[in-house]
Amino acid sequence: MPCMKKLLVFLVLIATVSLSACSGNSTEDPNKCEDVSAADFITFLGVKYGMVETKLDEVLGQSSGGEYVSDSSQFIFYFNWVDRVPLSIWTNGENTLVQTIFIEILSYEEKFENDKQAVIDKFDLDPCDLRFMGMTADEIIAIMGDPDEKRDLEEGVSQISYDTKDYSCNVCFKFYESQGNICSSIRVTWFY
Repeated sequence: MPCMKKLLVFLVLIATVSLSACSGNSTEDPNKCEDVSAADFITFLGVKYGMVETKLDEVLGQSSGGEYVSDSSQFIFYFNWVDRVPLSIWTNGENTLVQTIFIEILSYEEKFENDKQAVIDKFDLDPCDLRFMGMTADEIIAIMGDPDEKRDLEEGVSQISYDTKDYSCNVCFKFYESQGNICSSIRVTWFY
């Protein structure tokens, strides 16, 4: 009988460890994220390639507003619920497919990490989606490899971007000198 008790205790311990390993995304260590390529951005911030705008509220909750671009070819949904972290989703004005996801952290230094965590918490995001926020271009390149494009946009602003082999996805990371040349915005664009 003592052997049975030990087995039972062992099984309970294993079950507890297994359940804690499967708990929510918010405790996931972004330093343990897998290496990625542009092809892995088929889902970003919980939004999936091919998703229509009517499904956005299931993933991100209610938007804080929106508007058509001047020619009505796209509609922009704003999810600006976290101060200093604009998040917008651009959808096709005709077929309502998500085309672009844009997120930016506008804060500096210690507030940057606090704002990053606040947006992860607000939208229940996978921390791995925002792991590149706060990294330098060289750190991102060490993970994703040489970019398809690397350029200076204007004084103090640079970007690197990656394309999938079939050009269905473009991922762009932007760096501002005023924020210490760390990645503070990510734009994912899907082509259909």
